[in-house]
Amino acid sequence: MIPSGSIWGKHLAAKKKAAHVFYKQANFYTIETVRQWLRGVNMSVIEWRSTLYQFPEHVEHEEPPRESPDEEAGFVVIAARREHV
Repeated sequence: MIPSGSIWGKHLAAKKKAAHVFYKQANFYTIETVRQWLRGVNMSVIEWRSTLYQFPEHVEHEEPPRESPDEEAGFVVIAARREHV
């Protein structure tokens, strides 16, 4: 996911607003919103990875992912599984 409040989220939301062919259908959310959705369907997070802290127009190198959710990251991966009821 691309967190809505991150530099990348704001950058891509502006492209969506301009009807960019790749982003005009995109939606961006906060990590907390996605957490709530997962809880709502009885899923729990197994692990998180966050990366991409460089500015959109200045990506110069690969970044190792951090093992936590971060609203400032440009890209967040969430691994989750359904809880047994």
